[in-house]
Amino acid sequence: TDFMMCPCGMRASFDSKAWEPIWTDLGDKVRNSPARHIWAVNAKKLSDAGIDPYALWLARCRVRGVSPWISMRMNDCHHTNKTNYFRNTWFWRTNEHLRVSAAYDANWSQNALDFAHPEVRAYEMDMVREILSRWDLDGIELDFTRTTVYFKADEAREKAPLMTEFVRETRRLANEAAARLGHPVGVAVRVNFSPEAVFGSGLSVDVWAKEGLVDMVCPSASVPGNDFQMPFKAWRDLLAAANPKVLFYPGIDVLSMTSLSVRGGLADTATCRGWAANMYGQGAKGIYLFNAIYAERFENAKDMLNRGAVDPATLNRGKRRFIGMRRYPRVKKDPSASYAQLLLPENGPLAAERATLTVGFVGKTDMSALRLTVNGKSLETARGPLPSVLPFGLKPRRQSPYAD
Repeated sequence: TDFMMCPCGMRASFDSKAWEPIWTDLGDKVRNSPARHIWAVNAKKLSDAGIDPYALWLARCRVRGVSPWISMRMNDCHHTNKTNYFRNTWFWRTNEHLRVSAAYDANWSQNALDFAHPEVRAYEMDMVREILSRWDLDGIELDFTRTTVYFKADEAREKAPLMTEFVRETRRLANEAAARLGHPVGVAVRVNFSPEAVFGSGLSVDVWAKEGLVDMVCPSASVPGNDFQMPFKAWRDLLAAANPKVLFYPGIDVLSMTSLSVRGGLADTATCRGWAANMYGQGAKGIYLFNAIYAERFENAKDMLNRGAVDPATLNRGKRRFIGMRRYPRVKKDPSASYAQLLLPENGPLAAERATLTVGFVGKTDMSALRLTVNGKSLETARGPLPSVLPFGLKPRRQSPYAD
């Protein structure tokens, strides 16, 4: 129903006046590895030819009956552990004092810009202003999941009013755009998976909803993790109390992970169905697909978009996979034990004649200590040598034995 287009990560994919374009200062990089930089090369070719692809796509969406939005990544930190990566801006490179951490941290998010500084907020607002003045759009999305860090951890809650003022100004500019264009211009926010995580990073979503600053809230996992444990009820209750007019759409990524030690898994049709069943079973009115446009790169993206994998009317027609991420590494009563839990909704399209439980382990695992329970009842487990085949095509970040 709605299509979010992102023309700016750290750099802009168009001839922006606010931020430097993606093709700036590439030089020998393009000549030495053109395939790697094809994004920048083609963006420049379009610009040189006087073609604005986003203007074309916005118009084409309306022809197809789809509402077009422009999405802005609020603090993109891709490969900020590298000192000269082509996507990193000169503003970021030359202002170490404006970052959460001045070091080139292996953890990308710690290299994020710190919105406590007025220079950072002004720099980001320049792009908001350009987006809302350049195109005929139905709305702007502020993507707060790329990354989820906006302030130093010990200052985030105290600095939250600064970000609220930023969203308030975005709303004002969106209203100005609506008056100029002659139709409503909405404001959406994509945020972390739980209210606690969002509040802890200095984002007062409840205040934004209460003041009518946002029209749509889309919680998603901050890493490619498709969180089946998303606190749906907490989000629903929070937004209903703040402003029942605000739309609430939980989000799923084209990638999927079972823990932070595994990456590269794909949210295949079964996973998409399971996740959607979990959300619709709890009362979701719609869902948000992230990175589902990569249909050529990821076969499962076609499942998400073209084969009805997330259509409520078809969820019972095939396999549904439910993934339990290990978010809780220690059990309070037993500090030596670790566990994961998977919660399924009590209602919704979950009827099945047969269910299979697949469990994976990282590193050395004492199978004799393994305990599996379903609805409080213990399951006997087959104990034997750990097979080397990984479930669902997942690839470990490091070499480790797994059990399927």
